[in-house]
Amino acid sequence: MIDSGVSVDPNKRLSDLTQAEAEALCTYSLDQAGGPGASETCSGNVTVTVSTVAECTSALLGFTCTLTVGQFHDCYDAVNSPCDPLTTPACEAVFNCAR
Repeated sequence: MIDSGVSVDPNKRLSDLTQAEAEALCTYSLDQAGGPGASETCSGNVTVTVSTVAECTSALLGFTCTLTVGQFHDCYDAVNSPCDPLTTPACEAVFNCAR
């Protein structure tokens, strides 16, 4: 089980999350990326601003791909700033799912 405030099976698909599970994962992932509202200018002069928990939760609950909680967690375990998800290999699956 992955514990991000709520124990969530790492094999559970994001598309099957409850509201509470999505909020817990968003709180964890946003904190890893610098916290809601954190902003950073990345390579290519692209500015990334970390979303709010509500925005993230809405996005996660809209995912229809087969991405799992474990894959999502792997991405955010590897980041420390708003720009990191753009260049972290473990985050590629998250971005592909979000499209």
